[in-house]
Amino acid sequence: MRLSASYSTTAKILGIFLLLSPISALAANGRDFAGFYELTQAIDLGAEVRVTLSLSLLSHIDQDVIGASITLDDLEQPGKSHKFPTVSFRRHERVRLQDTFVISRQEYERWLRGGSPTLRITYTGSNGRPQRRAIGLAPLAMGSAF
Repeated sequence: MRLSASYSTTAKILGIFLLLSPISALAANGRDFAGFYELTQAIDLGAEVRVTLSLSLLSHIDQDVIGASITLDDLEQPGKSHKFPTVSFRRHERVRLQDTFVISRQEYERWLRGGSPTLRITYTGSNGRPQRRAIGLAPLAMGSAF
């Protein structure tokens, strides 16, 4: 009987470990890059909006990132995206970017309702392989400066 109780405990521990492993992997990859954003100079173009997006991004990884590509995706128009100029980060450095582009009215309204811009970064990892990560964003608080 003892053997089966021990087996049951081991099975439970293994099951919990297997369930939590993907969450740990996502947490490690999900916060490599994060920052704040601010929307300014919105111009109504009818079905679209021209807007200036200012970003203050921080790298949380332990390597310099050279020639990274940052892309903004329009969730309301799959396949439509905007690329920012190429950027480089030193280890744990903050960079500021600003660009003006056109997005769908629905995407802009989603941002105004509390959704944040969907950004991703593509760079060469320390292993020499391309890495693609989401960038976690929060709106810049009113009255704060970049």
